[in-house]
Amino acid sequence: METNENAYDPTAALDDVQRTRSSLGDRAAAPWYYYPVHGLCTAAIVGSTALVESSIVRIGLILLAAMVLGALVAAYQKATGLWVVYGTSTGRSKVIWTTYGLFILALVGGAFAVQAWGPTWLGWVLTAAAFISSIICGRFIEPALRQDIADGRTSPKAK
Repeated sequence: METNENAYDPTAALDDVQRTRSSLGDRAAAPWYYYPVHGLCTAAIVGSTALVESSIVRIGLILLAAMVLGALVAAYQKATGLWVVYGTSTGRSKVIWTTYGLFILALVGGAFAVQAWGPTWLGWVLTAAAFISSIICGRFIEPALRQDIADGRTSPKAK
C-alpha cells in the first residue's frame, strides 16, 4: 500500500476547517446600530400602514424604510465581508429569523386592520412592537447565527 508523504494530515485539515468556521462566526457580528436601525425601519413600515391616512405619504415612508434597509444590508456586508442566506441554513438562527419574519408579517397585517377598522392607539402599539421586537430578536438571532456558522449549519457567502 502506498502512502502519500505530502498529504495534508486529516486531523490538521479538520482543525483548520473548524478554526475557519469559528473565525467566520466571529466575523458575522453586526455593527452596533444594525438592529436599532432595522427596528426603526420596520416600525416605519408598520406605523405608516396603520397610522398614516395619505396613501402618498404612506408609500413614501415605506419606500424610504426599504431604501434604508437596503443601505443597512450594504453596511453589514461591508463591515463583515459576509452575507447569510437563511434558506440554506439548518440551524437555530433560521428558526428564530423565520419566527421573527412571521411576527413582522402579522404586525403588518394588524396594521392594515387598524387602518381599516381599529383604534389609532392600537396602531401605535403595533409600531412599538415592530421596533422593540427587532432589537430583541436581533439579540437572539445574532448569537445563534454565529454559532450556526461556527458549527457549519449555516454557510455565509463572501461579499
